[in-house]
Amino acid sequence: MLSMLLKLIVKQPSLLLNHAQAYTDLALDETRRLTRRWRTQATLYGLSFISFVLGLVFGGVALMLWAALPVTAAQTSWVLLALPLVCETLAWAFYLAAQSRAAPPAFAIMQEQLKLDVLALREARSAHSV
Repeated sequence: MLSMLLKLIVKQPSLLLNHAQAYTDLALDETRRLTRRWRTQATLYGLSFISFVLGLVFGGVALMLWAALPVTAAQTSWVLLALPLVCETLAWAFYLAAQSRAAPPAFAIMQEQLKLDVLALREARSAHSV
């Protein structure tokens, strides 16, 4: 198999260069895809953390206002609960969105292409030896 590859490289070096260029393009595409996925997931986790902290802060402020002002207007008292709950719900939603974006194995397409190339070389070797 190796001698057949060497003969092919010597006779047609442009094939090797084209193949190497295709692998380079495939690796770049896979890297971009993984980077985009990781960036999106990190953004969602960051938004989840910020929303969670804001919910805690607003909850603490609401608790202090409720303790300091025991007689609050009935029309505005719902805000003391609603704002922290909205922030915590958003934090939960962002967290679930980040968790649902499970990444496939890194460079799976490239691994599949390598398997196909090895299979093609084995078939060519067996056809050449017959």
